[in-house]
Amino acid sequence: MLFNNDINEMVNYLERFCKKPHVKALDNVSDDQINLLLDFLTLAHQLRCDIYATRNLKSSHFIGVGAFALTQDRAPQGNLFLKIELDRLYLTFELDSCDDDNLLTPIRVIDGLVYLAENSGHALLPESYT
Repeated sequence: MLFNNDINEMVNYLERFCKKPHVKALDNVSDDQINLLLDFLTLAHQLRCDIYATRNLKSSHFIGVGAFALTQDRAPQGNLFLKIELDRLYLTFELDSCDDDNLLTPIRVIDGLVYLAENSGHALLPESYT
């Protein structure tokens, strides 16, 4: 574990990237998934990815990871979003639906990091979709 299970350090890190309602929603997520989330964010940060908390507090996409644009002329592509649904965390491309194939697991974390290392997409944040 990159945080050596230091709860205070973990919470401080999450609060840098998440809005309060989203942090509160994480209270019901398993410790294993929270640890994976923190490790993923740390490693994505080391890859120099942009990490954004979404502006929309009602969005299930609470963190975007990649390279983002606030406005653009083409369709969004190439970024990952972390979502909370039914007390589970998911790693999705754009606005994918949540299912077992994108549940946040060690393999999904590795897949996500490999993708981020190989691609630099540009996309709107979820609340910017119309």
